Amino acid sequence: MQRIYSIESVKIHIKKSNPPKLGISSVGTVSSSGWTNPHLSPRVYVVPPSDGIQDFDFNAQEPQGIVLPVMLPISAAQLTDKDPANFWGKGVPLVGVRVHSQTNTVEEKIATAADLNPHAFSADFSLQGIAESNAWLLEDKRANEFGFFPDLKCLVCKANPIYWQTALGVKLAKQAGLIKSKEECKDIAGNSEKLAAVLAQVLPGQAGLIAAIVSFAVGACKDCLCDDVF
Repeated sequence: MQRIYSIESVKIHIKKSNPPKLGISSVGTVSSSGWTNPHLSPRVYVVPPSDGIQDFDFNAQEPQGIVLPVMLPISAAQLTDKDPANFWGKGVPLVGVRVHSQTNTVEEKIATAADLNPHAFSADFSLQGIAESNAWLLEDKRANEFGFFPDLKCLVCKANPIYWQTALGVKLAKQAGLIKSKEECKDIAGNSEKLAAVLAQVLPGQAGLIAAIVSFAVGACKDCLCDDVF
């Protein structure tokens, strides 16, 4: 594991529960195809930091073998049950988060103290509200057990622009009769060779895009992808 090339954005999401729950999402860039397992790794402190900010390293598994030397987006998110208002101890709130990459650091602060008040007016965590905050590109209306993000795995997938290029390619394959059912879609999306072969028929002359799509490790997002297309 190592830190990704750069950080593009960081978002803090707070669910107005009692106590509130905290979500962090980040979008970054890697310098080649083949990066997998992106995640935000929190740094551990002996004593709470004086600025009240939690640092994270945006790590991913570096590629193995032959890769394409292209800049590609990558995303990760993390949920925690830790109360932001008492994050560092009773009465000591979280001020914000800071995410580190190989080349830069991006910091995001919690806007106001009212954001940590469970009795405050609830923020807009509807699909439209989250989308308008530029946190996610999403259409999934299912609710997960957190009652927070509709589907964390799908949201992480959909935060990556390559997901939507993949969805378009699979939709074209469906229209061409190359993928006939959701089950067949999941089988193909979970196999890089099958997916590349199908996309080659509907995206002629787009070898670079197809390679980027395949390296995106669509297998981890195949359920979300096929639910969207079918």
